[in-house]
Amino acid sequence: MLGVTPRNGDETVYRALKDRHQALAVYKSADLPARFGLAGHPRLPPIVGIAGQGWHITSTREMERWNWKDGTRRAAIMATTRRFGACTAC
Repeated sequence: MLGVTPRNGDETVYRALKDRHQALAVYKSADLPARFGLAGHPRLPPIVGIAGQGWHITSTREMERWNWKDGTRRAAIMATTRRFGACTAC
């Protein structure tokens, strides 16, 4: 799950994320599907992203955190994980 609280207006960020990747469903918190039972909950951020089955939301920084010095662990993780949303500045 991805939660985003934009600094400058949620419409720009929402439009940038919506339909960006086929395995990432992006919703405004008030528009979450009823099956989640969370629509409009006050503790949710304004924008919510939900990864599709078998996908993982991560960043480059997070992937580097799990890397061993010789790179074998990273190679194993990359071979078994489909990821998206990596940010080189994160």
